[in-house]
Amino acid sequence: MGVQGRFVGEQYDDDQNTFLLRRFFVMDAMVSHSLRPGVEVFAAAENLLNQRYDVGLTPILSVGPPILARAGIRLQFGKR
Repeated sequence: MGVQGRFVGEQYDDDQNTFLLRRFFVMDAMVSHSLRPGVEVFAAAENLLNQRYDVGLTPILSVGPPILARAGIRLQFGKR
């Protein structure tokens, strides 16, 4: 299991420092469970707090994605 947070401070989206992108914080989490050697199931989610954050502003505002979730199976073939 893992949880991580990402904080990004204010930054500009252009070379003349006119399009200011606001700072933001997002939290992600992931869990996994080994079923047997070489087989693992997992589930993960990004932006758990469902924050709206700027990713572009030249000049139309683009925002980051809302909560994203994924799940799957990892298979390991052969020896490492």
